[in-house]
Amino acid sequence: PATAVGLGMYGKMPGVAFQDYPSARAILVWGANPRVSNIHLVPYLRQARKNGAFVAVIDPIRNFNSGEIDLHLPVYPGADLPVALAMIRLWHEAGRWDRAFLAQHADGWEPLRAAANEWPVERAAAAARVSASAIESLARVFAEAAPAVIRVGWGIERNQNGGQALAAAMAMPALL
Repeated sequence: PATAVGLGMYGKMPGVAFQDYPSARAILVWGANPRVSNIHLVPYLRQARKNGAFVAVIDPIRNFNSGEIDLHLPVYPGADLPVALAMIRLWHEAGRWDRAFLAQHADGWEPLRAAANEWPVERAAAAARVSASAIESLARVFAEAAPAVIRVGWGIERNQNGGQALAAAMAMPALL
């Protein structure tokens, strides 16, 4: 699903180079465990945090200690989509979507907005079994940070709505 979603949304394009992570102001690792599946990224995450980046991990399992990241959001397996849609809804309500960019470079974002409207943060928090305030905090910090990076892993696609969850998470950079 990750390949299909990525190609469908962005075409064939490279990801973010590891060397660029230390320049990020916010990094969101979603459904990935770099300690096991991407060990070469870990030193760059550490350097980014030393440089002042906000580092968050969305994963049911805590793979980093509190000294290594700023936020761990232990979503219930399969609840990635509600969390992503709640964040997107929060950004839309706050007027954070880059409408000029979307008008010029994006197609099909209206169904995403409609889907996000179905997920107020309280509903998403209940589905994900996390606090609404943690989702709100993550959404705010990520939207205010530039540059920001999302690193999605295979964990997000390993459930019934995995492709949709990937699409929502991968749409976030374009929306902002």
